[in-house]
Amino acid sequence: MKKNEGFFINGNFFPLMELKNSTLQNILEIFLKKEIKKKFAVAVNEKLVPKEMWKNKKIFHNDKIEIVYPFKGG
Repeated sequence: MKKNEGFFINGNFFPLMELKNSTLQNILEIFLKKEIKKKFAVAVNEKLVPKEMWKNKKIFHNDKIEIVYPFKGG
């Protein structure tokens, strides 16, 4: 693994470190910790990933993960 390999969460870069063969579920659990129980939607590279697919969705170098939370109002 190269030193500058990593992925993005909401525009912020994170190194892959030792997370080879990481899944979206692993990454969300590590980076969101307690917030994992809240309702939110996740897209990887601008494609929505249903919650039931998080544990099988592999994350690769330069993937862009976007996490959005619902809010009241309009």
